[in-house]
Amino acid sequence: MVVQVPGFNSFRDLFDSDPHFSEIMAAVREGRNSEFVLVDGFLFRGNQLCIPECSLRLQIIKEIHGAGHVGRDRTLQLVKASYFWPTIRKEVERYVERCRVCQVSKGKATNAGLYRPLPIPTQPWTDLSMDFVLGLPRTQRGCDSIYVVVDRFSKMTYDAAIGDVTILYNRTNYVEFTQPYAESGLSMIVPVKSEDSTWMFMKPFTTEMWVATAATFIYTMFIVWFLEHQSNPKFKGPWKDQLSTVLWFTFSSLFYAHNLCVCDIFSYNSDNDSFVKNYLTDVLRFPPNNVISFENNESTYLKEFETNHIAALFLERPYETVFLNKYCKKYTTTTTYRFGGFGFAFQKGSPIGLDVSRAILNLSESGELKELEEKWFRPSPECSTDETSPESLTLNSFWGLYLVYGSTSAICFLLFLFRLVKHFHDHEETYQDNTNQSNKGWKKVIRLARYLHERRERNISLGRASPSARAQDIVDEWGSSRPVYVSPSDLQENHHVISLQDEIEMGHLLTSTNK
Repeated sequence: MVVQVPGFNSFRDLFDSDPHFSEIMAAVREGRNSEFVLVDGFLFRGNQLCIPECSLRLQIIKEIHGAGHVGRDRTLQLVKASYFWPTIRKEVERYVERCRVCQVSKGKATNAGLYRPLPIPTQPWTDLSMDFVLGLPRTQRGCDSIYVVVDRFSKMTYDAAIGDVTILYNRTNYVEFTQPYAESGLSMIVPVKSEDSTWMFMKPFTTEMWVATAATFIYTMFIVWFLEHQSNPKFKGPWKDQLSTVLWFTFSSLFYAHNLCVCDIFSYNSDNDSFVKNYLTDVLRFPPNNVISFENNESTYLKEFETNHIAALFLERPYETVFLNKYCKKYTTTTTYRFGGFGFAFQKGSPIGLDVSRAILNLSESGELKELEEKWFRPSPECSTDETSPESLTLNSFWGLYLVYGSTSAICFLLFLFRLVKHFHDHEETYQDNTNQSNKGWKKVIRLARYLHERRERNISLGRASPSARAQDIVDEWGSSRPVYVSPSDLQENHHVISLQDEIEMGHLLTSTNK
């Protein structure tokens, strides 16, 4: 839609006949003047529209000054903010001096800072403004303040948006913001889910992930064995020893910390604010169909969560603080996306905005804002940090893991103990004819402990002995009356002892008396 203002087409033609702007127009067309610019036939000086000599100049001054009947300097400032012509100051001064309303309603010029009463009105007032002037020196009657009642004879007002107005970059194009009086940001609130499952430690991985982990484990075992068994003595020997070594080595290498982020696609709620909804869809990239808005009401939030209509709730910082201070046991929050804060919005060029900003800074530096925040955003008793301790993970979630660990360790210990007792029993049978030892239980336990200690000492000294001595010690330990075979060539060349199982497979049967 195109809007046309009558008279503006003829207004453009006045530039060429104006004694001041005609030369500037010619210079701009020839590119000799960079201070002025020509846009659609209108001449601009920066952001100021140039006004040629006509009645429009007086009309502009009349409209701007009549809006509030401000003084000469303020009227000149407002006119020059949007318009320009060479004699603008002279014409503004002449008009303000001749303004009848200003001459009647305003007192004569006096020294700044002195208060003078206004004339007594002769007719009823329809619009009043009231205020107090406080902190004055006390008079003889003990008065230190003035109650001011002013007839609003002008139509100019200083409008301000007071409330939870978030300071945003695009909004600064239209209004003037004060200093922020409170922090602002966007937080996602989600319900706290109780996790008491015995096998919760398995939940971070899906079935496919466990299968992939097992496959990777087996593959790693093969690679480790293939690379090490040729050169590493610990990966040699019977296949059972090799398997246990590579299994333990690979299993130990799996204990590293990993992070897993699980995201479920549900509906998300934002309070009834277009800014919040646009931020979720445009910046955080949430699907628009999954973002819903409803009334900014606490009971509505709880109802939507209880009915599983929403999976998460996005609130700005102060609302999130109030909500969690009351329902900290049921809900939690994530990282806050911070913005410019909450501030008051004034009209562009408003002088009040600077005064309000100074007052906010004074409150902040004096600590009064902090006191107000602690007073009005105090958590409920059940959420107070003084009365509650942080929740910790309980044994209910991990006793299955401890059961697996304890069972595995117990099985390994029992197998070792069974093997030790069996060897001790064979040792007892071998030497029972040579010694007359008591078979009482507690004495047998003492002999078992002594046998375990001597066997450990023997293993330590075995590492320092020659290969032939180590072979002979192994034969003595595992010998008794069962056949064993040690190849002399192996002892000389490889210093390798063939186990009892290898001997049986090769079919060599020699008694220990033929060693």
